[in-house]
Amino acid sequence: MYVTYSHFAVPQAKGNNVVITSYMTNRGFYADKQSTFAPSFLLNIKGKKTSVVKDSILEQGQLTVNK
Repeated sequence: MYVTYSHFAVPQAKGNNVVITSYMTNRGFYADKQSTFAPSFLLNIKGKKTSVVKDSILEQGQLTVNK
């Protein structure tokens, strides 16, 4: 069992997109105490409007994109 928490928005150098990532851990559930990044995705922010960028699932731990 992994628990996801601490979603983090990483602004990108160019454009209106941010990378949303989070951290997953099984700490407290199993003796091996495994931890990893959750899959990341892109969120587009334009003024007061936000939307998930279609087909934007990124590699685990990926914090930047070249878009």
